Amino acid sequence: MIKELNNSHQKRYIDVMKYHSNIPRTIKSVINFRIKVLEHKNQHGINSAIDAFNVSRSTIYSWQKAYIASLNNAKSLTPKSTRPEHVRISKIDYRILDEISRLRKVYGCLGKSKLKIFLNDFCKEHKLNTISESSIGRCIKHLKAKGDITTNKRLSYYAKTDRFRDYSYKSSPKLRRNGYYPKQPGDLVQIDCVVKLKNGIRRYVVSAIDYKSSFAYSLAYSKLDSMSTSDFMDKLIKVAPFTISHIQTDNGSEFYSHFDLKLSELGIVHFWNYARKPIYNGKIERYNRTSQEEFIDPSITLLFQDIGQFNNKLADWLLYYNTKRPHFAHRDNNNLQIPPLKAYINMLNLNLEKSNMLWTHTYGRFLNILAIFSSGPVEIL
Repeated sequence: MIKELNNSHQKRYIDVMKYHSNIPRTIKSVINFRIKVLEHKNQHGINSAIDAFNVSRSTIYSWQKAYIASLNNAKSLTPKSTRPEHVRISKIDYRILDEISRLRKVYGCLGKSKLKIFLNDFCKEHKLNTISESSIGRCIKHLKAKGDITTNKRLSYYAKTDRFRDYSYKSSPKLRRNGYYPKQPGDLVQIDCVVKLKNGIRRYVVSAIDYKSSFAYSLAYSKLDSMSTSDFMDKLIKVAPFTISHIQTDNGSEFYSHFDLKLSELGIVHFWNYARKPIYNGKIERYNRTSQEEFIDPSITLLFQDIGQFNNKLADWLLYYNTKRPHFAHRDNNNLQIPPLKAYINMLNLNLEKSNMLWTHTYGRFLNILAIFSSGPVEIL
């Protein structure tokens, strides 16, 4: 036990403040924290200190040992340096750095592989040891940091705004879904697109699925851009029986500009996937497979001949998918698979009269099915 910790607080804190006057503020906070942990341990025991401060037993005892050995000197609780004992020191001759700087100014932004060819001749001429490509890359980085060499800016002209944009411009970091898990329908809706190609003609089917209830909606377009996805978002808001608070998409260009602006206007949070990580959008990827196998591929001819008629039939299939087709992720009290909309009604006890579910030409039929669902225990049709 630390009997010394029971000495007068005045003496201990005078000692701490004397040392504090000559150390950075961040180190002061660390020392104060460690003294607080040791005092708590002395008053309430080691287990209480571990739970209260989330510090390991061995760490607390090591602080205690150092503090006692120094006769309660606050300096003993100063964090040890994390700097490596052996630091790598560059041994590249200054003449090589000067030559790299000269070559970049004369020949432009040569890469390290091309610079190595010039430097091999230079080193041979001046009787210097040659350096590897990776070392040349580090030299370039070092020279850029010093300002000895600069990177030529690439400009792109935008006719609509009559402005030039620097290619080196980096946009703000994208918001990821890390740690977020939806608790109710509408908390997270994933959106993606399926592309179909025939005789050089492309058709696009944009789809959305709710993470929690598996409620899905799709619509075909003849072209894919941010205006198309913005139009899809307008229709999705009208069709969905719940309020959407978060949207998750991949990094396709169709989810920028008008689409992103639409989400901002609606107050919807936009999550972006990591590049080349479709697994994080797994719900919509699996729905895309289902929609292609069960409807899109069998109706592929209609998709290219008459996209309007295709969307009408797609609405009928969506009616079937959301209200009749059993879904593996949702089950009733008898452990039988139930469709997404039935699962949603069971989850939230939806008031049908207040539902904003609008299904274009199938609106009347859809309400009839909802009425069946709402009357007593819901059963699969």
